[in-house]
Amino acid sequence: MKNSEKLILSIIAGWITLHIFIFTSIKPNSCLDQHHEKFWPFDGGIVKCTYDKTELMTYILTPIIMYLVYKILSLIKTTKK
Repeated sequence: MKNSEKLILSIIAGWITLHIFIFTSIKPNSCLDQHHEKFWPFDGGIVKCTYDKTELMTYILTPIIMYLVYKILSLIKTTKK
């Protein structure tokens, strides 16, 4: 594994850890109805309660899928040589 891939995986691991921390820090009964239509966990520096399982999966799976596409494309590139 190259150093650049180790760096990418480290960033992804940090990203996932951050979002799991945000998800677990939100109390379920502290929601405000006015924030339910927004798709971002921050509002003026405050974590909102609308950070639900859908957003967690979106923010975690997106970088993982991007890394998998990167790996597939690099494998295709090396096999064409």
